[in-house]
Amino acid sequence: MRSILFAALPAALALSACTQQDICINGATRDLRVVNSLTAQVQRNLDRGYAMEEYTERTFDRERCGTNKEGKPVYCTVPSEITRERPVAIDLAAEAQKLASLQAKQKQLSARAAQTVASCKAQFPES
Repeated sequence: MRSILFAALPAALALSACTQQDICINGATRDLRVVNSLTAQVQRNLDRGYAMEEYTERTFDRERCGTNKEGKPVYCTVPSEITRERPVAIDLAAEAQKLASLQAKQKQLSARAAQTVASCKAQFPES
C-alpha cells in the first residue's frame, strides 16, 4: 500500500503546481495534441517515403554479480531489452489520405479547443 502512495506522489505534486485554468485547458486540448502528433508523424512518413516501426530486441549483458570464495569476481548473464527502429514500406496513397483526414480533424478540434480554452479562461481567471 505504501509503495502505491509513493508512486502516486510525483503525479500529485505535479498536479498541485497546476492552476484550475491549466487543468481545464489541458483537458480541452488533449485530443488536439494527439491529432497534432499523429499528423506530424504521417507527414514525416510521406516526406521520407516509408514509416519507422519500433521493435524490441532482447540482448544479454554480462554483469558482475558477486565474488567467489577466493574473492575473485563472478559474472552473470543478465537479460535486457533494447528498443530499436526499422524502416517499413507504406502505401503512399493511403498515407496521404490519412494525412488529409487528420488535417480535417485537426481543423475541427482546433475550433472546438479555441472555444473551450476561452471558456476555461473565463471560468478560471488567473489573478
